[in-house]
Parts: sequence; structure tokens; C-alpha cells
Amino acid sequence: MPYKSHGSVFFLTASVAGTDAPATIQPDHRRPCPAANSLRHISMILCQRSFRLPVLLSLATAGTMSLSCTSAPAPVTAPPVQAPVGVRVANASAGAQPGPDAVTRTTIYESPRTVTQVLRLAPRARIAEHHHPFYDETFLIQQGRMRLILDGRPHDLRAGDFVVMPAGTVVSGQNTGDDEARVVVAFSNTGKAGPLSVAGSPHH
Repeated sequence: MPYKSHGSVFFLTASVAGTDAPATIQPDHRRPCPAANSLRHISMILCQRSFRLPVLLSLATAGTMSLSCTSAPAPVTAPPVQAPVGVRVANASAGAQPGPDAVTRTTIYESPRTVTQVLRLAPRARIAEHHHPFYDETFLIQQGRMRLILDGRPHDLRAGDFVVMPAGTVVSGQNTGDDEARVVVAFSNTGKAGPLSVAGSPHH
């Protein structure tokens, strides 16, 4: 690669690898540089437009130059967007239909931190007294009517109502309507290991 130095300006002529055409710096592309005795690791990117090949010129020390030509990197194509692993889409009608006076419970999603279930209660079906010592609970009525007893206090609920219960709340209930009741229940672990549900009250 021939070059000339006129004072503090370099004029370069280089050949692009793989082509017969020279990649010449035109006069309007001249780059002024410091005096030769003060050159320290100066880099310039030169591009021969018709071939679009970047040319890297490194001036490591005064009077020493190296030239390399490389093809432009291939464009990176982003991978297709996918739904996160473990996503669940469900309906409150999930699970088996309950028999007379019965309750069915279907787990839709379960992880060390979260459990989501669907409860289906036949008319007059009861939820036995229990508590969740290690999980907060969100109880969302999707269909029907229910009465929940929470720490001894009754709460009458209908479709669209929901209850948030901190861990340890004592729960019991009954379907008070004439039709099946459907409930979505979400449990969130409080950070302590233990069973999801414990029968009865912790107070007796």
C-alpha cells in the first residue's frame, strides 16, 4: 500500500481484497494526522463504496502501517417472538363437573411460588374448614353465589366478587345458589416452605 507524507497529512492508495479496483482516498477525503513522531494507535475506517468493504487502517507507531480488508458482517436476524414457557390459558369451566353436593378442584398452574386452581361446586356443596399457613389466597367468583366464613365472619359473594386472604386465614364456605358455582383461586407463597393447605384451624 503506497503512501506519501506531506507534513502532517497522509495520502493513501489501497487495493480492496478480492477486487481489481483500487480503493483510493480522494482529495476531499484526506485526513489530517499529527506529526509522524507523535502517532499513537490512530484508526480510520475507509469504505470503497462500489464494493462496500470496510478497510481498517491502523497506525501503530510512526512510519508503521498495516491494512486489512474484511467483508461486512452478515445482518443478524432476530429470532421469532415466542410466548414464555409455562403460559397457561384456561377457563373457569375447566375440570370435571361436580356430582350432587360435591366439589371438584383442578390445578391449572403450579410452581414453587404460585398455584392456580379452578373450583366447581354443585348446589349446596360445602368447602370444609381449612387454612393456608404458607400462602396468601385470592378467591374470585366467576359464576353463582357463595357464602364464605373467614376467621369466623360470614361474607356473601356473587359472580364478579373476589376476596384476598392473607396466609393463615381460616376458611370455610358453601354454594348458596341453585346453580353450580365456579371459582378461580390463586395462591402466592409467602417465602416459607410448607404445604399448600392444612385442614381445620390453627387455633384448635
